[in-house]
Amino acid sequence: MLDAALRSPRLPLDLRDVRADVRLGPSRFDVVAASARQGEAGELSGRGVCTWDDATINMKGELRALQLALTPELIGALPDAIGQ
Repeated sequence: MLDAALRSPRLPLDLRDVRADVRLGPSRFDVVAASARQGEAGELSGRGVCTWDDATINMKGELRALQLALTPELIGALPDAIGQ
């Protein structure tokens, strides 16, 4: 279990109470559950799986966001299709 605070230039959110339950295995890892808080009421939660071999990385997951503060900095960091 990871418990931390986080801020990344690629995702400009001040996250706190960052938690993740991750299981590692041969050529894969599973994010069983992940969560974080942002601002007064913002919440992120998700889960996913990543597998790989010599030539391919496959990732599949779900992310849920509730009441995030949408700042110009955050909107500018989103991919074009989402930021519009």
